[in-house]
Amino acid sequence: MSNLTAIGLSLAILVPYVFLTAFLDRWIQDRSDAVVTGVTRGVALSIKYRWMLLYVRFLPNLSVGIVFHGAMAMAWMMVASNIGAEEVKRFAYLMAFFAFCGFVLWILLAPLWFFHVVSVLREAEAD
Repeated sequence: MSNLTAIGLSLAILVPYVFLTAFLDRWIQDRSDAVVTGVTRGVALSIKYRWMLLYVRFLPNLSVGIVFHGAMAMAWMMVASNIGAEEVKRFAYLMAFFAFCGFVLWILLAPLWFFHVVSVLREAEAD
């Protein structure tokens, strides 16, 4: 792969990665806020519906976030393995490292987040 192609491919991965990461974070926060507070767009949600949101919306969104970061780490590794220029290769490996860190962080935080939301729902059921 030529250096110019490698730089273009690196930017083609980097720009969507940054914007999609910000979008995914906001999307998952909105879902968890709706489940935890029981309010979405000013409308109160029943406990039964909040449980459904947890399993049908919140958990799949967390899974998408984990898979997304893992796929981006793999994409950066594939780019890095096909680059001849050392500087561009280092950049690709650095971005792969950051994406992998995001992947590991989401894997570690997802269960904590899930169990927190479950405990809040159980407390709401008891009230």
